[in-house]
This record gives sequence, C-alpha cells and structure tokens, in this order.
Amino acid sequence: MQEAFGWTLEQYVYFGGYPTAADAIDDEVYWKETIRSAVVDRTLTRDILEDTRIAKAALMKHTLSAVSARSGEEMSLTKLLTELQGPMGNVMTISSYLALLKESGLAGALEKYEGGKLRCRSSIPKLQVHNNALCAAIGAETFSNVCNDADLLRQRVRSAVGAYLASQA
Repeated sequence: MQEAFGWTLEQYVYFGGYPTAADAIDDEVYWKETIRSAVVDRTLTRDILEDTRIAKAALMKHTLSAVSARSGEEMSLTKLLTELQGPMGNVMTISSYLALLKESGLAGALEKYEGGKLRCRSSIPKLQVHNNALCAAIGAETFSNVCNDADLLRQRVRSAVGAYLASQA
C-alpha cells in the first residue's frame, strides 16, 4: 500500500485497500459513500439478492453492519442475534447469511482450527470482514477518531490481520 498509494500503516488499517476508492481518502465522506455504493450495495444486490432468495434482506444488511462493527472479535451467533435488535430471525438464518456474505467476499465467521480439525459446532466463531474498508465505510468513526483512540486502533489492527489471514486461507 505504501508503494501503490503512498499510504501509512494507519491509513491501510483504516481504509482497507479497495483500489476503487483509494484516491478519494482525502474526502472521507465521499470515500465512505463510494465504498458503500460500489462494493457493499452492489455485492448485496447483484451477487446475493439476485441469485438467492433472501426472506429478510434487512436482517442480512444488519448482520453485515454488526460484523463490520465487531470484526476480529469472537462472538456467539446467539449474542450477535440479540445485538441486531431489528428485524428478528434465528441463529440458523444468521448463520446462513454469514455463509452468503463469506461466499460474496464481504465478511463471515471464522471457526476455530485446532490440531488439524475445524471445530465448527463447539466453538464461538470470530466475526471477520474480508477488507477493513467495510468497517470504516459502514461505521460512524472517522480516520482521526480511530487513530486517536488506542482501543479502536487495536480493534482495527486485529481486524486487518484477520482479513489478511482470511484472504490467504
């Protein structure tokens, strides 16, 4: 990112690295709108909603928002469901939406890998966006807020590392 765009590590951790909007980071409001329309909305409408019958599209969007806010954190799907507090579903619905989001390349839930085995049923998954740009574009925080708040920056770094590992898996 340094060579391609001249970004610092903090800029990469916050802005993610979608080349579509890389030149627009000086106008953060415009950048966020570009990511939401060019990446999030297009992926949801073209890749998911056109190809798959989704009973609760609003719940899927809320799920993506919740994953973006909690990226890099372990969270049970039951707790995720209670945090959504909007259009209600069930754990199986949330699980299927996370699988669709993962297939589309936006976000998902990573299961624990231990001793050569994937422990799906008995483990709490780690919520993970596939690019930190989603955290920034969907969230309310600004670049300066994240850089000046050690806890927020730590969460974004954890998410960026998880996104990298997820892309390499």
